[in-house]
Amino acid sequence: MGCVREVEDEMPIARTMTAVAAVAALASCTPALPTALPRGSAASPDAPEARPSRVGLALTEEPPFPGERREGWEGLGDAAPGGHAHHGGHRHGR
Repeated sequence: MGCVREVEDEMPIARTMTAVAAVAALASCTPALPTALPRGSAASPDAPEARPSRVGLALTEEPPFPGERREGWEGLGDAAPGGHAHHGGHRHGR
């Protein structure tokens, strides 16, 4: 019985030392952060507030036709010119 008691007494010390070593290792791995952020960066406290997004827009409204107002529809800009002129509108590979 005396041997069991000695092992039980050493376990809390081992756990404590392991926890201290883990915390020390993790504390030394913090990322380096810049001291100042550019004003245009979204992370900057001086940056202007972003406009609110309309999350359910596609569920409540029809998307705009080409040439119509696209306000609130993110990513519906004008198509990039060119790229498909070489095939005259035909779909290759179908």
